[in-house]
Amino acid sequence: MAEKRKIYFRADAGPEIGYGHYIRSLALADMLKQDFDCTMFTQSPTEYQLNEAKDICPVVALPSDDSKFDNFLEYLQGDEIVVLDNYFFTTDYQRAIKAKGCKLVCIDDTHEIHYVADAIICQSPGVVVSQYDAETYTKMYGGLECSLLREPFLTKRTNIEKDYRTAVVAMGGADSNNLTRKYVDALLQNQHIYHIDVIIGDAYRWPLVEDKRVEYHRNVSANQLSELFTSAGVVILPASTMTREALACGANILSGYYVDNQKEDYEWYAANQYVIGLGDMVQSDSLEAIAAQEFTEQIFQFIRRDVNFTNIPERVVQIFKNMNVEPKKILILGGGQMQVPIIQCANQMGLYTIVADMDENAPGLIEAKERLLKSTMDMDALMTYVQHHPIDGILTTSDAPVNVVAAVGEKFHLPAMSEETARLCTNKYLQRECLKNHGIKTPLYRIVKNGECPKELMNNALFPLIVKPVDSSASRGVQKVENIDELKSAIHEADSNSRSHTVIIEEFIEGQEFSVESFSQNGETHIIAITQKQTIGEEYGCFVEDTHIEPAMISDDVKHLIEAEVLAATKALGSNNCPNHTEVKVNADGAFIIESACRLGGDYITSDLVPLSTGVNIMENLIRVSIGEPADLEIKFKKCSAVQFLNTENYHRCEDFIHTCHPAISRYEIEPYSKKQIRSSLDRLGYIILQTDTLTEMKQILNTIK
Repeated sequence: MAEKRKIYFRADAGPEIGYGHYIRSLALADMLKQDFDCTMFTQSPTEYQLNEAKDICPVVALPSDDSKFDNFLEYLQGDEIVVLDNYFFTTDYQRAIKAKGCKLVCIDDTHEIHYVADAIICQSPGVVVSQYDAETYTKMYGGLECSLLREPFLTKRTNIEKDYRTAVVAMGGADSNNLTRKYVDALLQNQHIYHIDVIIGDAYRWPLVEDKRVEYHRNVSANQLSELFTSAGVVILPASTMTREALACGANILSGYYVDNQKEDYEWYAANQYVIGLGDMVQSDSLEAIAAQEFTEQIFQFIRRDVNFTNIPERVVQIFKNMNVEPKKILILGGGQMQVPIIQCANQMGLYTIVADMDENAPGLIEAKERLLKSTMDMDALMTYVQHHPIDGILTTSDAPVNVVAAVGEKFHLPAMSEETARLCTNKYLQRECLKNHGIKTPLYRIVKNGECPKELMNNALFPLIVKPVDSSASRGVQKVENIDELKSAIHEADSNSRSHTVIIEEFIEGQEFSVESFSQNGETHIIAITQKQTIGEEYGCFVEDTHIEPAMISDDVKHLIEAEVLAATKALGSNNCPNHTEVKVNADGAFIIESACRLGGDYITSDLVPLSTGVNIMENLIRVSIGEPADLEIKFKKCSAVQFLNTENYHRCEDFIHTCHPAISRYEIEPYSKKQIRSSLDRLGYIILQTDTLTEMKQILNTIK
């Protein structure tokens, strides 16, 4: 039989600091003990602590002074999983544990320090993941579904009979404000209450109430507490671990807070109708209401939301089992600034990121778990690497490397677009041919090789025309021309930007321009967002995106027209196991496909705008699909997002707006001012990414800064 992996739990407790951290860590150990070798480390354990642990795991006593920190580190061999559960474990102490080679899990609900743990478990429902400051690889597990409850509270109760003339008061810890006495006194004034059970701990030093209706219980076991919570008509306690235990027992709860770290939980419980709210229990004016005779009737009428904690152990065990599994390896082609977000996203998902880029100073290499100093276009070198270093997935967010992604995917049976799809999406001429053959609206076109402008074209050209390299991106070498001289010059420039020295000349399509983000998996394509585009530079023949807005400000008819043409195009191109970024122009003649790429949209569309407007994380979905997992394309919400780029005209307006710290600003980047002409996306001077609830708000902001 294989030896179980060791988990060392580190939590202190005692009469003065309370037992909450220790008890929830023991609850976690109880869930894990069948699959792992668990040991609890705690300072000077009391008899109560030892009794609670005796059927769960062994306890190792540590000193009560600060030597306990180094003392614990001496037990670590590097192959353990360490669980820390107390507020005094610093970032440096976490690093010391990680330096031993251990996996680290922190149980925390205060989010007050930086975390370097492999995982954080936050059972507090009032805390959101974004409040934590953690490493990109740190996995977050939170909410009621991560409640660390002892075994008696994990059984779903049905047909519970409650005596609404009974109450339980449980304030926990030393109860320095003696809230226990205040609420017991209030209940004693209510003639409908005939019995009050009071839960106290070792540190409770206040005089006890001498009344036959009051029964005190000190350091009760989980089974005893479960019985009290289940049978009581009402339970009065602060928002804490015991709140979740009371919910598990189907209790009717009056709850509030008396310290700051209880407030977020309390507000969430009250807002979601899990408890009757008391607010600040120190200052609360609810004592008179509790004493009133109508109090029990109010409790009887309260409709509490039901909870079911029975699946928690299975969920929690899987978190720790995943730490026994080597992370999947993903090869990301490209380490430039635009690739940094997806590298960070893969790290956050716990993957082992290998980033290939020939530039040793590429910012994405800093984020990578492994650096591969190879060109993203070096097919042979990358094939050789994968041959000797097996991976679980490969992806890119750039245009040209999709051919390498497709070829590697084909050879090593990894999920990716087909080689034919990659070929069609990286050659504008081949794509035009494919779309035309499938009856899809596209501009008229012809190709030119080696920079030569054919005489028949010069004699019969109908201006304006668009000139592009067939195999470039980021608007490089793209120009609108109005006459023969401009045409010749544009062909020369486009040729210089083409790897194959091939240029495509197209008719200019009038109309509003949009980009469409969609995702293809298992032969189905789902449209996620339509982005409205605004460009600059047309007066000197260039088309550089200046603003992107989601959702596009269009009618339902136009929306359906765009969606139908995009779905037809992605089907014709054979898109599968990949995102699609499709550019469309709409006029009175219909929707025209300008081009479609089997990659994520750039210009912060998929990294920022789509998640901000829909809640769909396309980057994460690309990663999931690339390692063989299903995509999650459900729209989570509907808001508005935009990116406004900085140029020579709007630079100072944007700069002033940034200084206002407007709440719509999601993030921004600004470069030193320059008078350079914006001829491609590489010339822009920064960006501001925005999120608003309505398009009206967004238009007002853009009118101010554009």
